[in-house]
Amino acid sequence: MIHLDANYLVDALVPGSSSEATIVGWLSAGERLAMSAVAYTA
Repeated sequence: MIHLDANYLVDALVPGSSSEATIVGWLSAGERLAMSAVAYTA
């Protein structure tokens, strides 16, 4: 399981970004992604 921070997720929303490509690759490989709700609200 990979835990992501808010900044990484925001960057992943940019079409064509390296973060987007990495997340798509992880999901395609069956990797589970997560994010702490506490970290998200801070």
